[in-house]
Amino acid sequence: MPQNPDCELYDNVGRDADQIAAARYGIATRGDLLRWARRDAEAFLAEHPLPDEPLPSPDLAPYLAALAAAQTPAEASAVTQRLLDAAEPILRAVSDYPIPPKPTYAPTVHLTASATGRSL
Repeated sequence: MPQNPDCELYDNVGRDADQIAAARYGIATRGDLLRWARRDAEAFLAEHPLPDEPLPSPDLAPYLAALAAAQTPAEASAVTQRLLDAAEPILRAVSDYPIPPKPTYAPTVHLTASATGRSL
C-alpha cells in the first residue's frame, strides 16, 4: 500500500509552515526570495558598499511613556501622529527618491525541479 508523502518522517522536520507549503506547491518562500536577492546583489554591493550599522534611533522614551499614559484612542492617536511627524523627514527623503518605473536589470533565472523536468 502506498504511503501518503505527508506522513513521511523526514517531510516536515525543521520546516516552518511557509517552507512546507512551498515544497508542496513548488513555489519559493519569502526567505528563498530574500536569500536569492542577497546572492544576486553581492557583486553590486561590493561595488557600492553600504554601512552595516542601522541608522541612529531617535529617543522613543517620551513617546512610549505617553502611549502608556494614554487613556483614550484620541490620546494614543495624538502620540502616534507626533511620532510619525518626527520620523517624516527620513521617510520623505526615501519616498521622494525617484525609482525607475520599469526595472533596468536582467533578472536571474532560478530553475526549480519542475522547470528542469526532473522530479524531486
